[in-house]
Amino acid sequence: MNAQESTTNGRPFGVAVIAIAMVANAVFAAVRTYLGDGDLTWDHVLRSDFYFELFGPFVGGVGLIVSVGLWRLQRWAWVATMTWAGINMAQALWSYWVSEPQYAAMALSVVIVLYLNQRDVQLAFIESTRGIIRHD
Repeated sequence: MNAQESTTNGRPFGVAVIAIAMVANAVFAAVRTYLGDGDLTWDHVLRSDFYFELFGPFVGGVGLIVSVGLWRLQRWAWVATMTWAGINMAQALWSYWVSEPQYAAMALSVVIVLYLNQRDVQLAFIESTRGIIRHD
């Protein structure tokens, strides 16, 4: 995908795709939290599924806020997305190390990092922050 491709308002197409994917992820986190079972025991708390029940609404809310920031080409949203991708890559590498590889999460994070670090995408965030309108 070429970073030069953009939506009608100058937003790089890939940024729009990432923002929409983050909204979908936030909705997924909220739905998984809502549909989680109501049986809360210590065994349940110690399982990894409890992460979604405890932090699902928080992760979903932050994801929605960051996706709006990405949509509006806010620099802080770029930093938050890069941080999220880095944490996600570290977690996926750890999972790989303990023989539970998460190849899709690893690949998605790499694609996000590579795309958001392209020069044209970086310029779109910088220009948006400074209020510059580019006419290509």
